[in-house]
Amino acid sequence: MINRLEKYFFVGLIIVCFLLSLLVGFQLDSHYTKVQKNNAKALLTSYCELIEDKLKSVYNYTDQFSGYIQSNPQADIKSTPIYKEIMAKEEVMDIIIKTKEQVKLSGSSAKAGNLDKDYPYRLAVLRKELITYGPIKHDNYDKDILISILPIYHNNELICCVAIILDAQQIIDQLDIDILSQNLDYDYQLWTISAETGHKLVLATSNEKADYLNVVEESFEMPAKWSLLVKPKTNWGISIWPIVFVGTLMGIFIARLLYLHLISKKEKEELAYFERIDRETQFLNLYGLLVNCTLCQGHF
Repeated sequence: MINRLEKYFFVGLIIVCFLLSLLVGFQLDSHYTKVQKNNAKALLTSYCELIEDKLKSVYNYTDQFSGYIQSNPQADIKSTPIYKEIMAKEEVMDIIIKTKEQVKLSGSSAKAGNLDKDYPYRLAVLRKELITYGPIKHDNYDKDILISILPIYHNNELICCVAIILDAQQIIDQLDIDILSQNLDYDYQLWTISAETGHKLVLATSNEKADYLNVVEESFEMPAKWSLLVKPKTNWGISIWPIVFVGTLMGIFIARLLYLHLISKKEKEELAYFERIDRETQFLNLYGLLVNCTLCQGHF
């Protein structure tokens, strides 16, 4: 049998193996999580660039009017083949041409608490560049809309603003964000700040019930900031419990080997002891006397 101190040693050995495996598990989890987030960050950067490019290039139909209007400032745009071609597109709901007299560069036509419908045009003129504004609701349309507005200048003087009214949901559906969920096993959320309420507006999500707290996020400007965030469906990192289980099992195995070695050693010592003792008298037998004499000679 083993004494209490030896029992404590074996229990301590198992606890140490458990704690070491726990530490190794946390270290591996932390490292793998960092690698995952770096990969997700790189993916989101390229994906945001792709989305921004689609919104500013693929669905930017205003550029097709720019050269025509600059060369023919007084032309009737609605009678041109360009107008009819763009209006025939499924995602296009309307085309609005606002002359410089119709663009209100100051003040607001909106009632208190309502969105100023002239603001997107004013913003495009002030920035002197294409903007994509929304999604917003508009009294003239039964769907949420995106407005792609391009101010057109001739000799550095504003001629007009061309606005393409787009079906917001249809455009968002065509951004192919679902690839993140279907092929890459991410839960994602594309959001912006609502121009109407000032609150967060979710444009698209793969899982409305997902906990979007520990995420990787990337943003781009339209000029309003749009943000795309992701998290793995199975959470970041790895499960540390298999590592802890294997480490603890190894601790138990090592403790068991040491225990068997200690028991074997004690049994050999007891056997050697009984070989030197006469069982009836409990005194040293001849073999025991010879062994003791040998040991005594070794000390002199």
